[in-house]
Amino acid sequence: MKSRGLCDDATQLCGSLEAQSSCSQCIKQHPDCAWCRDPHSTEQNRCQVRSAFKPDTCNPSYVYSPTTEIRIGPHVKHLMESSVNNTFHFSRMRRRCSFCDFFKLKVTVMDCRDGSDIAISVGVYGYTTVSALYITPLCGCECEKPNQQNSPLCHQHGNLICGQCVCESTRGGDRCECPLASYGVKNALELEDRCREKPGVPVCSGRGLCRCGQCQCNLQTVKDGRFCQCDHSSCPTGANGRQCSGNGVCECGTCRCEEGWEREDCSCSTDKGTCTEGGVSLTSQLTISHSEVSSKIKILSFWVLIVE
Repeated sequence: MKSRGLCDDATQLCGSLEAQSSCSQCIKQHPDCAWCRDPHSTEQNRCQVRSAFKPDTCNPSYVYSPTTEIRIGPHVKHLMESSVNNTFHFSRMRRRCSFCDFFKLKVTVMDCRDGSDIAISVGVYGYTTVSALYITPLCGCECEKPNQQNSPLCHQHGNLICGQCVCESTRGGDRCECPLASYGVKNALELEDRCREKPGVPVCSGRGLCRCGQCQCNLQTVKDGRFCQCDHSSCPTGANGRQCSGNGVCECGTCRCEEGWEREDCSCSTDKGTCTEGGVSLTSQLTISHSEVSSKIKILSFWVLIVE
C-alpha cells in the first residue's frame, strides 16, 4: 500500500484505473476500498468505497473488504506518534483498580508487505507488562487463487477471477465477448478507450457500460451522447418547479425552448406584454403616463432657466 496522507479522497483512489485492474490492486489503494466479486454485477466499477455498493447492482455477500476492527473499549484516545500519555487517579491502592479507562487502538498499515506478520507492543508507562498485537497484512484477495479457467461466463475465452473475466489476449469486453481483430484494435484497453471522451476519464462518463467499444447508457437516468455525456435531467427549472418551465425540451443540460418562449429556463414568453420579472410585468415598469412626462419636462425646464 502506498504511503498517503489521512485526508486523501478515498472515493477517488478506489475509482482509479489502477484500482479497477484487479481485486488486489483495489484493496491496496485505501483501507475503505472494497471489491465486488459478484459475477453478475452490473456495477461500472468493481472497486469502490464499501458504502457505495448497492444491493441491486452487487450482491452484498460478494463485496470483499479485508478491513476488520476489534473493539477494545468504548472510549477513543488521541494517539501520539509512538506513545499515549494518560494520567489515571485511583481512590486507593489494591489488587483491582476501582477506576478503569479504556481506549481503542487502530492500526493502519501504510506499506503492504507480503510474508511475515507485524508485531506491535502496547504498554503503560510504569508497568513492565505489555501486550503484543500480531497483524497479518492482507495484500491480496483469496478469490484470486482459485479461478475458473475458460469460464462460460467469459464466453470460453477467459478466466473468471474474483467475479471478473480476465480475457485472452485476442478478446475484450466485460465477458470476453469482443474479438479484437473484428474491431481493428490491438488490445482490450484500446477497445475500451473508444468508450472514453478523452484519455483518463471514466468509461462512458461513468453513466453507462462499454460494450465492444460502444457505450450503453444507463437507462435508470436519461443519458445520451456517444459517451453518455449528455444528462437530459439536469436543465434549469422554472418558478413552477418544472424543467425548462414546461415550455421546452432538455437536451444535454440545455433547454431548447418551444416557439414563443425564451431565456435559459424557457420561462419568458416572446410576447413582451406578458414577460414578467419576479411576478411583476416588465412592460408596466417602463410605462409612464402623458401627464407624468409633461410635468417632468416642466420641472426640467424650470431648473434650466435658473441655471441660466
